[in-house]
Amino acid sequence: ANGLQLLLHRWGIDPADAVAFGDSGNDVEMLRLVGRVYAMANAAEPVKAVASHRAPANNDDGVLAVLEGWFG
Repeated sequence: ANGLQLLLHRWGIDPADAVAFGDSGNDVEMLRLVGRVYAMANAAEPVKAVASHRAPANNDDGVLAVLEGWFG
C-alpha cells in the first residue's frame, strides 16, 4: 500500500478513485487504501472480506475480464 499511496499522491489521484485487485493476504493493506476493491475468485478469505467486488480467477485472466467489461 505504501508504494501505491506514493504513486497516487505523485499523480494527484484520490485513493477513493483508484481500483485494486488482490488474491492473497499481502494485498489486504493495498485493498483497504482504494475505493473500488476486487477480490479474485481464487482469493484468500481475508481478501474476500475486504472486497466489494469479485473478478474471475487469475488463471481465467480475471483482471483482463473486468477491464474488458469496462472498456470493451
